[in-house]
Amino acid sequence: MAEQKTILIVDDDAEILNLLKNFLEEKNFNTLVAETGTRAIELSSQTPPDLMITDLLLPGMHGIDLVKTIKDQYHIPVIVISGVYKGGELSDFLESSYVDTYFIKPFKIDQIYEELLSLLNE
Repeated sequence: MAEQKTILIVDDDAEILNLLKNFLEEKNFNTLVAETGTRAIELSSQTPPDLMITDLLLPGMHGIDLVKTIKDQYHIPVIVISGVYKGGELSDFLESSYVDTYFIKPFKIDQIYEELLSLLNE
């Protein structure tokens, strides 16, 4: 039996946070949820994640800073979801290898799930 993977989900929108959490737990993933970058870093230090899904506009710490911090520490795949930033605005950041893929809100959860499986080699 494969080891249960841990997904860190970071978004200040409780509805999106709960949607992703519930969906992934139904798919047998362990989830860590945080509404801020600071909380995400705290949670990841207690339980290192296998993958992170994050929004970019977060209270306190910008999502780009969070992604750099997590990626440098854990070298895990990162999926960005954003309703404000579009691909062109993220191009330099995306090319820097910090972000593995991104989705624009509103997103289709099945597409995120398929990408997540691909990034985890599931």
